[in-house]
Amino acid sequence: MAIAGVNNYTTYANYDTDILQNKKNTNNKQAAGRTYGDVRGYRTYLTGKYSCLTNSDYSVSINSSLLEKAVRDEKTSKWLEYNLSLIPKVMDNIRSKVAARGSRILSCSITMDGYDSMTTILVTKYGDDSETAREKSEEKIKKIKEEKETEEKEAEERRLEELTVGYDIDLIDKVLDIHAFDQKI
Repeated sequence: MAIAGVNNYTTYANYDTDILQNKKNTNNKQAAGRTYGDVRGYRTYLTGKYSCLTNSDYSVSINSSLLEKAVRDEKTSKWLEYNLSLIPKVMDNIRSKVAARGSRILSCSITMDGYDSMTTILVTKYGDDSETAREKSEEKIKKIKEEKETEEKEAEERRLEELTVGYDIDLIDKVLDIHAFDQKI
């Protein structure tokens, strides 16, 4: 009988301790306005709230130690959620800047390493490798060269015209014939 009483007492003692701890955790959660209690719950909460965590165009990963700290620290949690809310806008800006340079994004990975520490790895590809793109660029280069050659020819013709303007070519030929003489030995 004594053993049963000890077991019952132990069970009641554990029950009381669990109730007190649950009340304390509930008060902390309510004070922070959180609906999660552990890292797994917080990760589920973030995944449901922020679409950037499930996006197929880019990947966002959060370090587990950062998640643990965010569960315990409200400042870290606010920082993390604020930055997660900015990621879609940042990606739109990155896409537009990459497209303006004639490139495209092959992959993008954003890692939240710690409080005030994020890493972004972006892999882009410049231009288009297709044969038509190469042909177009070669045609453009050829066209530019031809235009440059015609401009040079026109400039040479204008320079020759400027040199001969004001001179009568027939008169010059007559003067040369008059003053020219044959010399026979």
